[in-house]
Amino acid sequence: MARRLLVGLALVVALMVGYPILSSILTSPEGAPARADGSTFRTAPEFTLAGTNQSTIRLSDYRGKVVLLDFWATWCGGCKVEIPWFIEFEDKYKDRGLAVLGVSLDAEGWDVVQPFFESHNVNYPVVLADTLFGLSHLASGQFFALDATTGKTLWLGPPREAKNTAVVKAGDLLFLLNDDAELIVARSSRTRFEPLKRYTVADSPTWAQPAI
Repeated sequence: MARRLLVGLALVVALMVGYPILSSILTSPEGAPARADGSTFRTAPEFTLAGTNQSTIRLSDYRGKVVLLDFWATWCGGCKVEIPWFIEFEDKYKDRGLAVLGVSLDAEGWDVVQPFFESHNVNYPVVLADTLFGLSHLASGQFFALDATTGKTLWLGPPREAKNTAVVKAGDLLFLLNDDAELIVARSSRTRFEPLKRYTVADSPTWAQPAI
């Protein structure tokens, strides 16, 4: 099931509005964009994951940088297309404020990730995720969490939630944008799923990835 759910996904504010914007951000004296009203962006939620060579990587280690998070797997065809781009970004912009970080969702762990990492000459850190969140077609649309290393189901949400959804995780929150234009904000972990708020974000069907 996990293999059918992954779509190559990279999250970075600069890239979502275009490559020229990334270039201008990284060459500006301030190093990061401000809001139109002059206020600053909130600090991203912290996470800690296992990196290569038994290292531990924390998001806070990259404070002050533009961080490109690439969620990928060795079996994901689209991911293999994107990775050379991220290698190029790391080469070109690492000294100008950009940090690329790969988050692998491979259930087999380092046994498959390390050889792939080395054979493709990946020049940025890669970490392993321990939990995969998604939407099953069972029970007329049911959110779930899987252990990314074993495939074991950790929890199942209530039935009849959605037919299709886009999922973004930030800290302990899940942002679930359904194709009927409902946005669900839920608190989540490996043991629970707790919807907090529901919003209608459009008057027509929505097919987009929520940007946090």
